Amino acid sequence: MTQDIRPRPLYFKLHSSYPVFDNNNHKLLVPSITLAELGVSNDVYPPKYEPRDDLPPAIPSSQNLVDALAGVFFASLKLGTGTRQKADIKINYSKNNMLIYSNYSKGTIDEEQLKVLADFEEPFEKFTEPLSILPEDFKIALCQKLYHISRHVCEYCTASQMQQ
Repeated sequence: MTQDIRPRPLYFKLHSSYPVFDNNNHKLLVPSITLAELGVSNDVYPPKYEPRDDLPPAIPSSQNLVDALAGVFFASLKLGTGTRQKADIKINYSKNNMLIYSNYSKGTIDEEQLKVLADFEEPFEKFTEPLSILPEDFKIALCQKLYHISRHVCEYCTASQMQQ
């Protein structure tokens, strides 16, 4: 007896930053950083694309770049084992600037995967590679968005708190 196995489409839910280029010689400073959720679709799809007025410009401003970087970090903070964090996940893939995870109903995230998640978040917390190359004004603006997160500790935190 064969079972009728109905194929179900997969989905990707992305939180991604823009790549950051040097304004003078257009050299790539920081690649796009992406946090992606991979899942099996429940056949409920978002409405068809309709033009929106609130889309960022084709050439993002400095503020768009900072907001996108902060958005990736804020999305990653929702994963883990803390209060209000999603612990029933499995990390499928991780590289310097990309982390792909999926919902995993067979238990909570283990210590090894928590370490992978911490390694992904470290550049946001301490401005290490790849974010160490960001221009100073970007770091200050990003710090102003992140300073209230206890794990974010950088040389700009005191200055950012004083500007608030």
